[in-house]
Amino acid sequence: MDIIMDNISLLKGGKELLVDTNLSLVQGHKYGLIGRNGVGKSCLMSAILQREFLGFPDHLQILLVEQEITGDMKTPLEWVLETDVERTELLEELHQLENE
Repeated sequence: MDIIMDNISLLKGGKELLVDTNLSLVQGHKYGLIGRNGVGKSCLMSAILQREFLGFPDHLQILLVEQEITGDMKTPLEWVLETDVERTELLEELHQLENE
């Protein structure tokens, strides 16, 4: 269930962001990206979302949440939970069963 990818590279706008880099993500751990503006954090996340890296697992659900969302008082957790279609359908089914 871990993601281990060796020798990945990422090129955006003619700039090499990653060159022959190893990426290891261990199940159950949480990760954060820290760096100055413009170093490629968002480009990396976008490449992962678009599955640009050969061999990246197809079964994973990937969601990117914008840093700033205007006009809404939802928490980040609420935004993430709303994207889970199966959870939403099950909650609706539960609500219908409770109201019968």
